Amino acid sequence: MPDNKISIPVYNFIRKDQNRAGGSVVLYIWDNAAFYDREADLVPSSLEMVCAEINRLQGKSFLGISLQTRTWTYSTSARHLFSEVSRREQRVNIIR
Repeated sequence: MPDNKISIPVYNFIRKDQNRAGGSVVLYIWDNAAFYDREADLVPSSLEMVCAEINRLQGKSFLGISLQTRTWTYSTSARHLFSEVSRREQRVNIIR
């Protein structure tokens, strides 16, 4: 689906399309918010998921996540997912 079909005024977005028919994920971020796409370094390749580090005007940044729930199994519970993302985040922060 082309970007202009899913765009919303005053929002940027990050998307990840499936290779097979049906289902995709998108994360909408307010247009004035500074963000960095973190999919390459934080998202396990086994999940249909996008992740962005969103910077607040004042205060710490936070992660925005959009996840396709059909890819979840017992082994990819919320606890497992967040521990995996945290582990990757720590590894990236050591490299930076």
